[in-house]
Amino acid sequence: MDPFRYSSLKPLGADEIRIFGFEEGEDSIRIQHIRRPSDKSTTSEVLPAYHALSYAWGSEKQDCLILVNGGEFSVSADLRDALRHLRSDQSLNSHNLPTLLWVDAICIDQKNAEEKVVQVLRMKETYEGACKVVVWLGDEPDRREATGRAASFLCDRIPLTSEGHVPILERPDYFRDPENAPIMRIIGQDILRRPWWWRMWWISLFEMEVMNAPAEEAEENPYFPNITFKSLYRWKLEHGEAIPILALLENASSCLASNPRDMIFSVLGLASDIEALPTINSEHKLVCNYERSVQEVYTDFAKVHIHTHNSLDVITFSRNYNGRIAGWPSWVPDWSALRKSSCFSLSKLPLRSAARLAMSNSYAYQASGGRHPEFGFLQGDTLRVSGIRVDTVTQVGEPYFDPSPPGEKFDRTIEDWQTIALGEGDRRALDSYVGTEQTLIEAFDRTITADVNLTGDRSQRHERFVWLNSQRIVTQERLDQWNRARRAVYLRIQRRLFFTTSRGRFGLGPWDTKAGDIVFVLLGCNVPVILRQDGDRWAFVGEAFVLGIMDGEMAEAAEGDGPGDSEHSSGRIVESVLIS
Repeated sequence: MDPFRYSSLKPLGADEIRIFGFEEGEDSIRIQHIRRPSDKSTTSEVLPAYHALSYAWGSEKQDCLILVNGGEFSVSADLRDALRHLRSDQSLNSHNLPTLLWVDAICIDQKNAEEKVVQVLRMKETYEGACKVVVWLGDEPDRREATGRAASFLCDRIPLTSEGHVPILERPDYFRDPENAPIMRIIGQDILRRPWWWRMWWISLFEMEVMNAPAEEAEENPYFPNITFKSLYRWKLEHGEAIPILALLENASSCLASNPRDMIFSVLGLASDIEALPTINSEHKLVCNYERSVQEVYTDFAKVHIHTHNSLDVITFSRNYNGRIAGWPSWVPDWSALRKSSCFSLSKLPLRSAARLAMSNSYAYQASGGRHPEFGFLQGDTLRVSGIRVDTVTQVGEPYFDPSPPGEKFDRTIEDWQTIALGEGDRRALDSYVGTEQTLIEAFDRTITADVNLTGDRSQRHERFVWLNSQRIVTQERLDQWNRARRAVYLRIQRRLFFTTSRGRFGLGPWDTKAGDIVFVLLGCNVPVILRQDGDRWAFVGEAFVLGIMDGEMAEAAEGDGPGDSEHSSGRIVESVLIS
């Protein structure tokens, strides 16, 4: 039998999509074209209702054959199983109408780069135009009964709005009810661990929030930190609120994409700040082109973001993960590795509670004092910036790598760091921190939590871990405060280390910070960065928290141009810092 060829169909128009229906025979379908649903459609224009299918692509082999318009077509076993299930699902055919489906692997010619780009940029419209989005989590026979019970439990308890949407629920009672613990365990340890939740594209089509999950479950499950924010995105979309692309990418850090370019391309339809086009790259518009290398796509995105926002904050996402790619510009984030980086960035600490719907789009810190960047791009993808050379790293602690809930290793790490900061037996605890009247122990307490509490607000003394450790915990309220403070530290120090500088400053830096590295405040960047000198160039190590310079102190006191290559230039603006 001949293979199916997309060339046998007419080319897709910009306002068209392909859908398909089932034919006789277990694995046989037939494709047709329809106009893309649009608000501009006339009342006389009747568009077929279709269901959109989402499933986990993964790296699974495309070694199962189905028939498309009578020709052989290779799909993954997971997609084949999903289609077989949907063929027999009577709930999709409640009105005795033909079941019509859209799925990207079949309805978009994956080998046609031009067609793929056009369809990807309008993916949000495709999902919104579906009468129902069906999510296939996979068929695991030994879990069917438990999964079914959990799904029924959620369906019975999650009300729909008048528009048919799942509402944003703040701390639903059924999550806290001890009688529901077995079901909640199935949801957390089975349903939310299916590979589909890794999929980058799910941000574009499905928003869900799990509120008030047990802390130990949230820490062990890699999806919880990001699931928490998805209904907030939906709320913003429904109310016409802006969603910057960095917010989308930050909270997609648990996701993966079979094509690493889709770490960027998949969220372009939701982002409010970056415009994308199929062709013609420019300073303020990103070309969406699957024929460009991953490095080119990520580099172009970083450049466009810098130009669009007149800010260097995007480079701080190049942080805290192992296995940097040789030859890759050090200032260009590898978005495919974000899952292996710190779960919270310093540049923008996300709010934890979806009840705070007025999520600020401003940043917590303003190390450069609001000063605009001075930048340029040289041949070989070298970034030229201006910045203030602050200090030299002199001593570093062991980095903290432990995704498990805080325990013995956490306590030992904090004790070791505290010894570096305060000396053996905390003998310097009551000495003054550089340039302030606060004690070193208070400065250390503020540093290990990046000077913010669990929800991202600036911390107060009664919310800090070391201070609470020194108090008698005799009430449940104080125990709750201690647990929140401990978790705040745990989240901030992941894949980071504590360091001190030659001028006595305390900081949190990337796990690979070394003695001799230099702390800079780059103009146009809201947090300090660690740079490592390499000849006449610098390598970008990552973002940093340095107590006492996070609110523009260095920018206000900075003097004129200095050479930037010696300790004597500390506190001076270096006009040409070349980062390769």
